[in-house]
Amino acid sequence: MQTRCAIYVRVSTAKQEDRYSLKQQREDLPRMAADRGWTCTTYDEGVASAETMAARPQFQRLLADVRSGAIDVLFVKEIERIIRTGSRQERGEVLDLLTKHKVRIETPSNAYDPANENDAFTLDLLFSLSSREKRIIIRRMSGGAIKAAQEGRYLGSRFSPYGYEYDKTYSDIKLRKLVVIPKEAEVVRLIFTMYLDGHGTAQITRYLNTHGYKPRLRKQNVTDKTTGEKTQQVVSANRFYSKFICDVLKNQVYLGKIIWNRCHYSDEVKNRSGGKKYIRNPQSQWIAARGQHEPIIDQETFDRAQAILRQRRDRHGVSRRSIPSDYLLTRVLICHLCGKHMVGGLAKRNRRLGTTRKWYWCSTYKLHTKDCPGERIHADKAEAEVIAKLRQVCQSEEILKRAEMQIVEQLSKVGRKDEVEYVLFRTQLEDVLTRQQKLLDQHLGGSLGGEQFKRMNQTLLDEEARLRAVVQRLEREAVEQETTQYNLGTIMTILRNFDRLFGSLTPTKQKLVMRVVFSRVISNEGRIDWSASELHEPFQLLLSQETEVVTQK
Repeated sequence: MQTRCAIYVRVSTAKQEDRYSLKQQREDLPRMAADRGWTCTTYDEGVASAETMAARPQFQRLLADVRSGAIDVLFVKEIERIIRTGSRQERGEVLDLLTKHKVRIETPSNAYDPANENDAFTLDLLFSLSSREKRIIIRRMSGGAIKAAQEGRYLGSRFSPYGYEYDKTYSDIKLRKLVVIPKEAEVVRLIFTMYLDGHGTAQITRYLNTHGYKPRLRKQNVTDKTTGEKTQQVVSANRFYSKFICDVLKNQVYLGKIIWNRCHYSDEVKNRSGGKKYIRNPQSQWIAARGQHEPIIDQETFDRAQAILRQRRDRHGVSRRSIPSDYLLTRVLICHLCGKHMVGGLAKRNRRLGTTRKWYWCSTYKLHTKDCPGERIHADKAEAEVIAKLRQVCQSEEILKRAEMQIVEQLSKVGRKDEVEYVLFRTQLEDVLTRQQKLLDQHLGGSLGGEQFKRMNQTLLDEEARLRAVVQRLEREAVEQETTQYNLGTIMTILRNFDRLFGSLTPTKQKLVMRVVFSRVISNEGRIDWSASELHEPFQLLLSQETEVVTQK
């Protein structure tokens, strides 16, 4: 009698890149089953989450066939295809059902009999080890994603590039075929045309925003945590921005090409918010292919645009983005009309000689709308005036003494973190991780029984969670304390020795001094309006004294 095989095919919705491995499962599993002489029935779930069994109708049909005695072996690409993150009760129900009806579980490289005590424990352990989930997804994804990219499939986010949409009539939408949106494609062509005609990205953005062009409104479903209701929420801006124009000009998707693996999220390197940093991969690791979608821009137009981008970027010998910003009043200078921050930028002073001058513009206008008619202000003059006011602060002994008293008070609240405490908990955590590994080695080596391993391992897992929480809290407190001590302790030294130290500081630290002293510096009709400006306490005392002098006169 031939072995009756149930082939179960599924990928997770949690990882969009994982979808392409469907093709491999549908092709490889039936072929392998046929090579083993099995009679096969395929249960193709497609894209479905493994969090619950109720959301997977094909899996429910498979379990029904198991109960009827129609299946001898369950054949899957990986054990995790069956169930990964469901509850322990659901995992137990599946294993009990397979054990009762003597159904084996097999993968291309392993075989498990749930009726065998060791195999049953191994299966339960595999289902429980969520720490392996990420490595498994990456390993499973890489082959399918590379193959998809080489075939010209678009492996981007859930939102298609501007100018395209996903073809909803395509037989397999999960393969992400792009089709042109004529109205958006005209905007893309207009951007390239204007850029080649000599318009800058800011001019193009302002033109689009003032001539009725609108960006695509992107929406996503948001679930209310209290009521459970799902609503659609707009997650995109209602106007164009300069960065969007730059991204369009550089995107080779408009040539009909696919560039994959350009960047990746790093687990080791963190961004400023403490999350994973988006890092650019070496160009040798990129995968470039002719896409299966229609191009919007021809190669000659794209190449001319790239030449202009390079020319403007290298005008000063280095990339303009790599030059550190030295606009000292960033986040301090405020427009008097709309209350928005002023942002720095360069404007040509003499087109024939190519000289430039630094200015501050209202960010409302600089972001390419004409909602605010506030005048720009000379950066050099404004910064010199604010530095002069800062020097007055440093010459007032009364103000400096009050500042020192406040700083001492705040430092006493911060306290000092005992480094021994952090080292102690970190050492304990590393010890627990080492003991977990030794415990697993003993179990796999047969010297430690299943029940004893479960009990001892659970104790270690609980201890690991507790220690990790403590270590992470101590790390956050150490960073906060270091920042606070610098802000409070070093600022006083700089103010006491202003003429000697301020000019030698980096632009970043000079900005920090500005923000500690000044709360709001108001720009009004191209000049600083000190009557409306504000300083932080106790530095505000300087403006109060000046106001009293003016009143007495």
